[in-house]
Amino acid sequence: MKAATCRKLTTAVRQLRRSAVAPLALERKPLKAAAAAADAAAFPEQWESAKTPKQRVDALLEVSVDDRDDEWRTNLLTMTTSHIKELGRKRRAKEAIEALTTLGRNGVKPDTVAATALLDACSRSGEVELTKSVFDRLFRPYDYESDDAEASTSSLIAPDEVTFTILLRTLMKTEPPQWSAASALLIKMEHEYGMPPSTNLFNILLYTCARVNDTDRGLALLDKMQDIGVPADEGSLAAVSKRKALRAQVKRMLR
Repeated sequence: MKAATCRKLTTAVRQLRRSAVAPLALERKPLKAAAAAADAAAFPEQWESAKTPKQRVDALLEVSVDDRDDEWRTNLLTMTTSHIKELGRKRRAKEAIEALTTLGRNGVKPDTVAATALLDACSRSGEVELTKSVFDRLFRPYDYESDDAEASTSSLIAPDEVTFTILLRTLMKTEPPQWSAASALLIKMEHEYGMPPSTNLFNILLYTCARVNDTDRGLALLDKMQDIGVPADEGSLAAVSKRKALRAQVKRMLR
């Protein structure tokens, strides 16, 4: 990861930690509903002419500090998330980091959807190490000393299965796949976040086994699924469709 990008990410995390001291309980609205709510508010004229999420964010930032209520913060969170997703589709990870920083700078703590959108933007950009770093810095326990045991051990932002899916796919896209990191991730997912690995996550691993023709690893994964009670599904069958031995085992599990 380049030094400049690392500095941007560090700045983003610092901003988010400041905004996380007293996090707001913001209720997300569908994009159209958020836009309608903003249209009805005392927002700048730029809002009505704004066509893209970035333009909407810029319009929201023109609102005076005194007029920034919870509705404004909700709209900023919604529009910034849309902007980050747009940057992800364009593979512009650095700009996505800057967009997330804007939230913290304006006192809004990103939620899981926004932070996961940034993770996806980094992954789409082919920035494997940056993707891992974003996960480690955003979805992890606080590292400062605190008298509040709950605050010191809770995540800055709570991940969900989509978060882990994106990171796992990123680890599996490298050549060779990062099997050790993937295994550690699944252990962390269950023991640190209380989320047992799902069929969907195992299917990502099975697909990779089929892709690189690692039949032994694939069979071991299928055995593990049976041992821990994770069922195979049609997605499992599709994931290994090109490998006879794996396909046969999945069919047996589906009976």
